[in-house]
Amino acid sequence: MGQAAGTAAALAARLGVTPRELDVHTLQDELRRGVDHAASIYGGEDFALAFGGNEMAGYHTGPASHLTHLLGARQSHLDSAGYALDQKDMVTGKPSSPETLIDKLLEEERWRQVLSSNQQR
Repeated sequence: MGQAAGTAAALAARLGVTPRELDVHTLQDELRRGVDHAASIYGGEDFALAFGGNEMAGYHTGPASHLTHLLGARQSHLDSAGYALDQKDMVTGKPSSPETLIDKLLEEERWRQVLSSNQQR
């Protein structure tokens, strides 16, 4: 919602209209292009986080969540172990190596596949 509001305000200013006067399809087209495109027009390339064209969650927690986006085993960052692994590393104060994080993410993904593929229909 915040990205849409900010994009609408910036697009309206660029076009010399109020946000209410924007054509909804024009706004949707702008949003559909993603954060990399928006940052190239409106600024913010230094903090527009995207992996392979997919925008990162606003509450990314560290290296494991970054690897979750890069691996793309799940279409949703909410359905992966990246967040939990980062939280465990923060609690212990001992960061895991990238290799260890990848191994843990893939192990978790195997279990999630087993659990989600065994549903009764």
